[in-house]
Amino acid sequence: MAKLAIKPGSTSVSVDIFIADSSVTTGAGKTGLAYNTASLTAYYKRNGNTASVAITLATLAAITTAWSTGGFIEVDATNMPGLYRLDIPDAALTTGVKSVVILLKGATNMAPCVLEIDLSNDANLVGILGTVVSTPATAGLLDVNVKKLNNTTLNGNGSSTAWGP
Repeated sequence: MAKLAIKPGSTSVSVDIFIADSSVTTGAGKTGLAYNTASLTAYYKRNGNTASVAITLATLAAITTAWSTGGFIEVDATNMPGLYRLDIPDAALTTGVKSVVILLKGATNMAPCVLEIDLSNDANLVGILGTVVSTPATAGLLDVNVKKLNNTTLNGNGSSTAWGP
């Protein structure tokens, strides 16, 4: 089962998924699937005591087409056989649960494809060891107030008497 972490409450999320061809033993990808392939179905289930929800697959004009709930398209049958783009419905990623599982299945010679999404891992770090973390001044860099370094207490200017000024 493929696993992915997405920030809870994210919207307009597209993911790339690999669908294997069940008619071969080489692990090759299944090519030629489309949103309306006979018997192809998709569902998601948010963890806890919730029912599965059907995802209505929708056509996308091209791999570069803007996100559309349930959008489904083959990426490149020649160079990346078995790789597809799926546009996850926003309702699957709303806050309130720790994870969601997506399952695509049913088409002829298609191995079921399962994707588990961790919704408890917030892409915007909110705490370390239960402590609130402030918004950094520079995106992507954590602002840290260091009081000890290598188990040595630092003075007010960030240095220690053991290491000099």
